[in-house]
Amino acid sequence: MEKIPAGISPAELLKIAVDVEHNGEQLYAALEHRAMDERVRSIWHFLRAEEVRHREIFEEILDNLTEYVVVDNSPQEWELYMQAIAAEFIVTPQLIAQKIKEHFPTEIAAVEFGIALEKDSILAYGALRDRIVNAQQPVIDRIIREEKKHLVKLCQLKSYFNKER
Repeated sequence: MEKIPAGISPAELLKIAVDVEHNGEQLYAALEHRAMDERVRSIWHFLRAEEVRHREIFEEILDNLTEYVVVDNSPQEWELYMQAIAAEFIVTPQLIAQKIKEHFPTEIAAVEFGIALEKDSILAYGALRDRIVNAQQPVIDRIIREEKKHLVKLCQLKSYFNKER
């Protein structure tokens, strides 16, 4: 497992989030294009649009960082937590790009990858929320709620594929 840099900052995590959302958009677009089933295609389309919107929100936060990020009051605790969850998240943009090129062996494999991606995002964005000014936390809260909805959609899609077999 790749070790996360010891001094990762909220700004660095935001930059990674922008990359993850951008690459997620590309992944879901590729899956949408390859889907034969209209129901499946509509889910990939929805998720792609959500990734675009999330990326734009994270870019807005980065552009106005001083309005959003608070000074660390417990940096060591936050860094330890980030080391526990973010090593996977840091390599996620590269992994998504690789998966787009390679294709998935099955539709369920693509869905399972999406499930893992959403789970990693929920954990990382939850950690980011802890470093956001209280007045701005609803922005991150909304993204986390939406990521949870994406997770539910993907789990439902997995069930749909399992029932078809």
